[in-house]
Amino acid sequence: MKTTPINEFQFPSWENIGEHFSLTCKNHPFLRWLTKHPASRNIHYLGLADGVEVTKENASYGWKECPCPFSDLEVIENADV
Repeated sequence: MKTTPINEFQFPSWENIGEHFSLTCKNHPFLRWLTKHPASRNIHYLGLADGVEVTKENASYGWKECPCPFSDLEVIENADV
């Protein structure tokens, strides 16, 4: 899985927003979110990465934005959204 820090990823310009991008966090690589563009701050929780067992701790993140700084998010390149 190739990731790029969100602050280094080249997102499309505002007039080309439409494609979805999968995100993870460098501190929580087992979680997934989805966004069209980070500037819109529409980040939707997708759940756990494939193969990750549900535990009380990682279930506590469900349906929330990551508690880490926005700069800790990473774009998962070539992810099937």
